[in-house]
This record gives sequence, structure tokens and C-alpha cells, in this order.
Amino acid sequence: MDTTARESLRRAGVVSREARELAVTLVKEGALLLDVAEEVESLMVKRGLRPAFPTCISIDQVAAHYSPTHDDSLRFRRGNVVKLDLGAQLDGWIADTAVTVEVGTQNWKELIRGSELALQTAIEAVRGGVPTRTLGEGIQRAIESHGYRPVRNLTGHTIERYLLHAGKSVPNIAHGHDVLEAGEVVAIEPFASSGAGEVDGRRTGNIYRVLRNKSLKQAPLGEFLRLLSQEFKTLPFAERWAHRLDPQAPALLNGLVRSGTVMTYPALLDLDGGIVSQTEHTMIVGVAGAEVTTA
Repeated sequence: MDTTARESLRRAGVVSREARELAVTLVKEGALLLDVAEEVESLMVKRGLRPAFPTCISIDQVAAHYSPTHDDSLRFRRGNVVKLDLGAQLDGWIADTAVTVEVGTQNWKELIRGSELALQTAIEAVRGGVPTRTLGEGIQRAIESHGYRPVRNLTGHTIERYLLHAGKSVPNIAHGHDVLEAGEVVAIEPFASSGAGEVDGRRTGNIYRVLRNKSLKQAPLGEFLRLLSQEFKTLPFAERWAHRLDPQAPALLNGLVRSGTVMTYPALLDLDGGIVSQTEHTMIVGVAGAEVTTA
């Protein structure tokens, strides 16, 4: 990894940490999810970076991939367990980080602590040549020691320039055959559940990504696709970001999804309706350890 890439990753990490800390202070009973997402992303822009993906604000049994729409009216309620998953990018070099907070109560302290301890356990084991199965085993053991289940079908992931999910996975259980190499960038994100420990997509999370930029018979769809591809490249984007580009975005996005040129990410819910916590950091894998960019 060259010096420019490493410094860009570090800068993205610093800004993502600042944005995460800001987000935690904004989560209050009665606050709009939309306002929190917009303020977090505005901070990234003020720091000279851009969001690497839409800020995800997933509540209670929703484990991941919910981002507010342009007219979202959802508000935080007392007792909510809120996953804040966000990240900034500088010239395509990405940081990805997450934290869980509880709104006005402390009913799920051990659940949250379970994912936090699992992440710390994994970070301590990261080095060039480590099997991801080994990391998953440590994550699973840490979460189960707190009396909860790791979410077995959610994983961490390697990251490359302009590519949030680059191929290798870091599981939350003892599973998989990937090996991390020195110089790779990886986001590790343990999820702990009070329910099934397995998630499924049942509704839209308002997050999209361009799969291919090609000519379409319907001119408005083709023009919008080119605009999305130019603006967001291969990174995920929010419905509300697309709405800023064109007020007809909801209908246009539906057409692009049907055409196979754009994909949508469903919100992921625990199958038994259990409460889920998440903690995440991005790191550069070294020969003998990890440099955590978002800590």
C-alpha cells in the first residue's frame, strides 16, 4: 500500500470517528432519524470528504441497512436500541464504523457490551496470515459469554478503493476459509442478538447501488442512470441523495431496479424479532497486528 492510500485511509478514519461521536450525541428521544443522518453526512462534507455509503440507523430488531428517506418521519423512542453505521471516503478510500446506543434506558447494556468485546477480541487477533475463521471463533465466544447469539449470516468485509465489500468476509461465528493478508483493509463488525441470531431482508432499506451503466430504451431512465453512475460510481447511495438529483427519484429508482442496472439493499431484521447490537471498526492489516483507522 502506497503512502497516499494509507494517509487517505487514515484521514477517512479520523473523520468517520468524529461523525460517529457526533451521531451518538444526536440520538435522543423524539429526534428525527432523518435529521441525524443529514447532520452526520454534512459533517463529513464540511471536513472535505464524502459519505462512503448512506448513514444507516437501524433500530431494535432491525440489524442493518435502514437509512432514512428524504421525507422520513420516524423518530427515536425511549428504550430503542439504535445501531449507527456510517463512514466517510476520501478519493475512494473508505472508512466504515458502527456503534450501538440505547435511548434513555439501560436494559440492553450486556447485549451492547457483547458486540463491543467481540470486536476488541477480533482486533487483537488481526495480523497478516490470520484465518478469518479464527476471528469468527473469537467473536462468537465473546458474544456467547454475555448470554447472546452472534448473527451468523452477517459478516465483516475487506475494503478496496471505491469498493465497500471487496470479497473476503469476517464471520461472526467459527466459519469460512478466507485469510487476511498484510496490506489489506478490513471492517470487522460483530452483531449480537437476543433472538434468532439470523437475519433476513423483508423490506426496503432505501439504499441502492449502480450495478452497470448501459443504454436504456426509456430516455429518462437512461439519463438518470448515467447521473447516478457519475455521482456515486460503485458505492452505495441513499434514496434521499438521489432525490436531490431529481425529485422523481423514487419512481426512477424503481424502474432502474426492474431493469437490472441498479440494486437495492433490504433492511435486515432478526428472524425472531430479537434486539440486535453492532460494533464496527476499519483497520489496515499489518504483518504483526492491525492499525485501526476509526478508533
